[in-house]
Amino acid sequence: MLEIVECPECAAPAEVVDRFMLDSTDGAIEHATVLCVLRHRFTMLVERLVSTRGR
Repeated sequence: MLEIVECPECAAPAEVVDRFMLDSTDGAIEHATVLCVLRHRFTMLVERLVSTRGR
């Protein structure tokens, strides 16, 4: 399913292209890789994604 969020750098629409878990000392944490329409690419915590749904 296509998931569109806001690019953390420029606020343009960005697609979540991957979701994965990374281990930490407090347990596994979910991360996502996002790619915006201006080609910015970020790997970030899922909890920091800003959804464009409902805008």
